Amino acid sequence: MPFRTRYIFIASMNVAPEREALFNEVYDREHIPNISRVPGVVAAARYRTAGLTMVLGGEVRTITLPDEPRYSAIYQVATPEVLASEAWNEASDLGRWPGEVRPFTGDRRHVMRELVFASQETGKAAPPARYLFSASMDVQPDKEALFNDIYDKEHIPYLLEVPGVLSAARFRTATLVRLVNGRRQTVVAENEPRYSAMYELAGPQVLTSEAWARAVDRGRWTEQVRPFTSNRRLVLRELVFSTGQKAVLQ
Repeated sequence: MPFRTRYIFIASMNVAPEREALFNEVYDREHIPNISRVPGVVAAARYRTAGLTMVLGGEVRTITLPDEPRYSAIYQVATPEVLASEAWNEASDLGRWPGEVRPFTGDRRHVMRELVFASQETGKAAPPARYLFSASMDVQPDKEALFNDIYDKEHIPYLLEVPGVLSAARFRTATLVRLVNGRRQTVVAENEPRYSAMYELAGPQVLTSEAWARAVDRGRWTEQVRPFTSNRRLVLRELVFSTGQKAVLQ
């Protein structure tokens, strides 16, 4: 999903197996269409977690995150205030979602992220890629300026040269405020990494290619940045559903 707004809201969750078919039906046919009509919601896409095998440090590794929710919806929003609006609250409680779906979900994780960097490809109107790879992490405070400099000027540009990497965007965690019983409430996702890079991919095979292996260890990243990062979360997601694009990156 090409990122075309400054903010994205990510809602991740699991669902009881016996409710999964209904969950997917209501999410795509009712819940996302209702949310998409809220002023300030630009686009939405829904993903499920896919198996992740990739090259890291010259080795092919299978990455497993037992606590990663199976489903994630990514909403592109004009401002964080969209989530604190009455319109969002009302849309969230329409249809079968609040009674027949929400009570059977768990491991919910809600995160607001602000755009830090986007490749030129990200700004173009294009259909969403089928796969989205995200690399999230924290960095030592004394290395943060170097982290941002190298990420934007070296690491992402090198990865964009890899065949099958269609676009890239980088985000940092932003404050998420929701309306709860008519009152504004700050929502905090525990242990959520501060930074997250998202790469649209042509397919999972991109992450095990020789080109990816060379690019991911190229430049200053390996010695001057990677050793000072922590709380890393690497996730591959497969597209389930998406809406159209309504606006351009601001």
